[in-house]
Amino acid sequence: MMGFGFDRDWGIGLERDFSGGSGGLSLTTGSGMGLKTSGKAAVPATMGTAAGAETVGSYFLAGRISKNVLDQDNFSAGLSAAIGRVFDVIGYQTISEAPMPILMAGADLSWRYNNWEHNFEVIAGSRAEQGAVAVFWRTGVGLLDEARLKLEAQPVFMSMQGSSKFQFSMGATYLAHPDWT
Repeated sequence: MMGFGFDRDWGIGLERDFSGGSGGLSLTTGSGMGLKTSGKAAVPATMGTAAGAETVGSYFLAGRISKNVLDQDNFSAGLSAAIGRVFDVIGYQTISEAPMPILMAGADLSWRYNNWEHNFEVIAGSRAEQGAVAVFWRTGVGLLDEARLKLEAQPVFMSMQGSSKFQFSMGATYLAHPDWT
């Protein structure tokens, strides 16, 4: 329901399930939905010259490996890492002129038991050269035949760029047809 960053970006990704787990790697523009590949970074004035601006490119390289596959084993544990220079984005709006450095690492755990599913994730690192951490827990129960109705709740704690917040979200999905949710 909620992520630590943007939910859409332009790029390429590869993902593969193996008998004992899965792996994935992606390289994107780091701009979110609005396609943008570079921005102007301020350059301080030195020795009496006027301040200028240099063009700085953006990118976002992310990867994840996991033990087990949730849909096959009802349990999965993974490690992830990301590095890049990304734009600060809120929704579909780019709010920074220049991309900021980002370096993150995370661990996740997903578990299914009967009609319950739990997903935990912890992410820590730096964003714009300041400490950042996020802790997510999403839990849901599947109801009706084949869990066609799913009720979910997600508490989230985030601390980024000097401010912290706790948020709680709830949602429901209904699978009307195998192709329509």
